[in-house]
Amino acid sequence: MNETTSIQNSKLIIHNSRSEGAARHAVLMVGSTVLVAILNYALNIILGWALPVEEYGRVGVSQTLIFICVWFLSAGFPWVVTRAIAQSRNDELRITNYELRITNEVNPKSKIQNPKSDEGHAWRVYKTAWLANTVLSATVVLLLVSAFRFGWLPLESSYGPLIIMVAITVGALGIGSVSNAGLQGLLRFERISAVRIIEALTNIVISVTLVMLGFGAAGALGGFAVSAVLVCLLNIWFMRDKHFWRTKGWGGFGTVRAALPMTLAVFGGVLLTNIDLLAVKFLSEEGISDLLSGGYQVAAVLARAPIFIGAALVSTFYPRIAQEAGGPHEGRAARELLRWLALGVLPLNTILVVAAPAVVLFFFPERYAGSASILSILGFGSAGLVIAGGLAAVLQGLHRARIPAMVMSLAVAVQLAALV
Repeated sequence: MNETTSIQNSKLIIHNSRSEGAARHAVLMVGSTVLVAILNYALNIILGWALPVEEYGRVGVSQTLIFICVWFLSAGFPWVVTRAIAQSRNDELRITNYELRITNEVNPKSKIQNPKSDEGHAWRVYKTAWLANTVLSATVVLLLVSAFRFGWLPLESSYGPLIIMVAITVGALGIGSVSNAGLQGLLRFERISAVRIIEALTNIVISVTLVMLGFGAAGALGGFAVSAVLVCLLNIWFMRDKHFWRTKGWGGFGTVRAALPMTLAVFGGVLLTNIDLLAVKFLSEEGISDLLSGGYQVAAVLARAPIFIGAALVSTFYPRIAQEAGGPHEGRAARELLRWLALGVLPLNTILVVAAPAVVLFFFPERYAGSASILSILGFGSAGLVIAGGLAAVLQGLHRARIPAMVMSLAVAVQLAALV
């Protein structure tokens, strides 16, 4: 067997192994996401029954602030890290480098290199992104607390303890998001799944315990804060074996430039999903704003289920999409992701739209029956966001992030204009 045949066989084995691995990881991530979703929905349902509507509304507003801030911190640098690490570990690129080395030996003047397989570059990007996201997380927390303290954020004084819990949660998850992205790029989905399950279990146990002890909305958010700190520590611990700090140099401003388009694309989708609840809170009369927010929170919680499952699938397939970029198999993982979204996620949106009243009353007490009409509308919206999130990830993995960035920015601007 000559070297060319050996290389071709190696590429075929790698491609087949990669396809099997993608399917296995997709099943693992979807399975863990379903379990986490069940735990999170159990928590929201318990809180909906245990708390008065106004208190539940405060929890919903606080959760929305957490979602917006955390997704903002997770939208840029972590995606760049995942792509850099995934591409640096692309076995096909390593074999291509072997071919290039053979070519260079035959023709010494042909000093061709393949920079995508530079693992040192990936860890320089990782260091830069981790430092940048840590600073950004601290900045977001400072702005959030200052906005509440000086009245820029129009929330009543009763939100004081809640904002503290929100700040802790945002800071911890923001700092840990780059480490989570590193695990994703390394295809360590077993660890990612374990961390998510631990987070959900910790959250539900602590939150429900504190609520039952009479701590109300602040107790509910206490579980979020404790579980967020635990997740941050676990993600950092699981990356310790890579010794990335020993890599010399930094990723430079190129890392920042790469993060900006994806921040606009992903964060735009997050704003589309969450800003409506804040609008209900901030644009309603003060005496009934928390009451209305509580009703809206029920519909929002149910409508987000397909989005979370879609996000899990995107997290699974994104490293594969990035690995295939520029190669002979470019687009295969992208098509597989879109098939999973169309056949496995969108049917859930259909159920939410068609059977909204039954879905609401199945999970929540009768006092939330009015949320059904809202759910039927949000079900349509979340279907669009599932597809938009998948397409944004595909384009980002193929180094075309400017397109979803512009589309999402335009969509957010339209929504804000409509709300006002």
